[in-house]
Amino acid sequence: EGPADFSGMQRADEVGALSRGFASLVDRLSDFLQREREFTRFASHELRTPVAVFKSSLSLLRATSDAFARDRALARMAQSADEMEALVATFLALGRSPEDAASIDMKETNVAREIGAILLRLSPLSEQKNLDIGQQVDGSMRISAPPGLAVVLMDNLLRNAVAHAGTWIRVQATGHCFEIQNDVLAWPGSPSSTGYGLQIVARICKRQGWVLSSERSQSRYAVRVVFDAQAMSIRQSP
Repeated sequence: EGPADFSGMQRADEVGALSRGFASLVDRLSDFLQREREFTRFASHELRTPVAVFKSSLSLLRATSDAFARDRALARMAQSADEMEALVATFLALGRSPEDAASIDMKETNVAREIGAILLRLSPLSEQKNLDIGQQVDGSMRISAPPGLAVVLMDNLLRNAVAHAGTWIRVQATGHCFEIQNDVLAWPGSPSSTGYGLQIVARICKRQGWVLSSERSQSRYAVRVVFDAQAMSIRQSP
């Protein structure tokens, strides 16, 4: 949808000023409703997994008296709670108007640490598929962004790669770039199979001014995010 257009907007008198005011109001309301729809759609998609993990761990906790199993269940519940907290923060950030977004505090994300944590969470599926995952990650790379955004972006891209890779994945995070490549034995029958996760990534990149690009061939998929200089903080590894 384009910007609202009322007759008389080009006039230089009071009618023109009133028409332009109404058009501006309609545009702001339209943007607000679009952000509300995105929030609902994205939240329902992204929160399903941590909620399911939390519930299954809670069921295990109630059913067993084994100390080791209970500790594992509690750890998974804590991890799921952290994921949900990050997701809510992300969607709240994406749901803010551009004017309000400028007031959000930035958080520095340790890229190597988060990639490791995400791949660990995805290890049951990657090990089941016997995927060869190679990494070239700069341990000093940091991204400055509203809380949760960078983590949710990397999580969605890595999850998509693990879900659709045939035998291998290559993860690279150096300089200003985060890139994932994977082979594809058979593409999903529907574009929605890769759907909301990549939509969320695109929305995050658009909001932050990051450049998202992808390449797709019959047997290979690559996606790259180039962060702007303001988001980057390069420091020596401890």
